[in-house]
Amino acid sequence: MDGVGGIYPVRNGIVSDPKNNWGGGELVKLKTFVSSLRQRIYKILHP
Repeated sequence: MDGVGGIYPVRNGIVSDPKNNWGGGELVKLKTFVSSLRQRIYKILHP
């Protein structure tokens, strides 16, 4: 489990990923988090 139920809280434009599940650190700018997530989804859909 990710410890946050798959929902990552955003405060003041910073995503909290306490266990660093996405590999970007525990506190990540929202824009960076979204970009990283989109890249991962693209790689899954286009292996």
